[in-house]
Amino acid sequence: MRLFTASLRIHPSRRVHRPAFVVFVLVGILAAVGCTASDEGANGKPGVQEISQQDLLSNPPQGALILDVRTPGEYSEGHVPNAINISHNELASRLSELHSPNDRPIVVYCKVGSRARMAAKVLEGAGYTDLYDLSGDMDGWKAAGLPMK
Repeated sequence: MRLFTASLRIHPSRRVHRPAFVVFVLVGILAAVGCTASDEGANGKPGVQEISQQDLLSNPPQGALILDVRTPGEYSEGHVPNAINISHNELASRLSELHSPNDRPIVVYCKVGSRARMAAKVLEGAGYTDLYDLSGDMDGWKAAGLPMK
């Protein structure tokens, strides 16, 4: 045991200046996070953009597919007009049902947002590049009194 602890000693001339070292590490972490985080989404850029309910109604992305990733039961209780339903936990195995090129805009929503984020990750992994998350999801849509099918 004594040999092990002796090997961990740092020679005085090789001391690490802790405050400078901590700052260096934090700057590196922040730079890495900044380089990987993106919310651009459209036009082939990685990430998912947020789209407001009003924009979806009045100015939707051209040719957009609206994807409801809730359960079929939730979908049958009411959904955004023209939305198709593929449950988030089945999406990876049912991508062929989208009949959509990878650059077609897709608006994803669920009840409150967590399943839509999971679905967006599946879509990104499959190469889809023009993804939108519906602001407020279905709960927000209902609360705003917007039209449902």
